[in-house]
Amino acid sequence: MQLYHTSPEEIKEINKDGRFGQFLFFSSEKYVMTAASDHVTYLLDLDEDQAIEVNSFFYREDSELLNEIVEEIQYIANCDEETAQNLLDASDSIWNLDSVDDEDKADIDFDIQKLQGQAAKALGFRAAETADEQGTVWIVDMLNREKDLIKI
Repeated sequence: MQLYHTSPEEIKEINKDGRFGQFLFFSSEKYVMTAASDHVTYLLDLDEDQAIEVNSFFYREDSELLNEIVEEIQYIANCDEETAQNLLDASDSIWNLDSVDDEDKADIDFDIQKLQGQAAKALGFRAAETADEQGTVWIVDMLNREKDLIKI
């Protein structure tokens, strides 16, 4: 499948630093960053079998590989294990929890998206397919894969 990523500047190196670490967000359609006056758009060819839908994380026999990630969500969202699993597989939203201050929810929501990418990687996939306010997105592990980005 062909996916698109827009960046406010040219991507020269992908590392584990920053809000989303080694993960970049992609869309199935080209998009424009309204917050940036200039932007660079990239194309990525990703095999569909390299992506997992987040809503299938816990239907797998190897879902125990996600235990540490679930524990991290329990900590950051101040919730029980079942709720943390529901946040990770997107069957629930941080925005529905009373255990988190409203002012912290956006940051935790971003953290959960990064953890969805880590969960996909833990299960042997390169990408997690999920949804955000823009629609369907793919959170793709791009560490040491700069050459896979085709500037368009």
